[in-house]
Amino acid sequence: MAGAPANDAPHRLLADVDFGTDVTVYAFTNLYGCRIGDSSRIGTFVEIQRGATIGARCKVQSHTFICDGVTIGDQVFVGHGVMFVNDKRPAATAPASGLQTEDDWTLLATVVEAGASIGSGSVILGGVRIGAGALVGAGAGVTRDVAPGATVAGVPARALELYDQSPCSLTREARDLLAAGGVDVLTAFSPRSAALLAHEAQAAGWDLGAATLVALSAAASAAHDGPEPGRRLLAPEPTREGMIEALAGL
Repeated sequence: MAGAPANDAPHRLLADVDFGTDVTVYAFTNLYGCRIGDSSRIGTFVEIQRGATIGARCKVQSHTFICDGVTIGDQVFVGHGVMFVNDKRPAATAPASGLQTEDDWTLLATVVEAGASIGSGSVILGGVRIGAGALVGAGAGVTRDVAPGATVAGVPARALELYDQSPCSLTREARDLLAAGGVDVLTAFSPRSAALLAHEAQAAGWDLGAATLVALSAAASAAHDGPEPGRRLLAPEPTREGMIEALAGL
């Protein structure tokens, strides 16, 4: 481990820190008793407390607070203003009315596994594990473990269902049905999928006048700017259940 960051910057408090090689620490930072891995970058107005560990090739953006008990793996992105908490029942005083000391509360450790990303403004409560490659949306309140590769958002943070938006051509069977006017219902789960369908329909000159387009949202419906369907319906809410309800009502 190196004895100092690789760069110079003013107004830094660096005390008893184990630095890896090629670590960048910007101005107005407060790091003490922590460990920073190789090639990591620490932004301005960041505080990292004694006992915290940051892995290699991480980015910690400005105004973030990383407390004792937090272990961050390699290649983790921590956005602006992220707050880690290590005590779920904080108090100023002990039962005897004096100010609390380290003996008066229990530290709850938090682990962020390799490759995870934490969006700006998130609050991470103590005692949770954020799995490898997980994505925490901006402003989320993480109160429980996040599975590896999962995407969570909201307060409290919950897993999101994401649709695959990779472009792909319609199957031969679907093309034949559309060309013959034999399709009664078309679904649009996103603006992208609606636009792809409209493009293929326009290029092939299909008549969709007998079909009903059921869209997950107004944006998805508007993105279908090809041959006009005979009818357009919107899901009552932009969820899987909303689409099922709309389709069941046909």
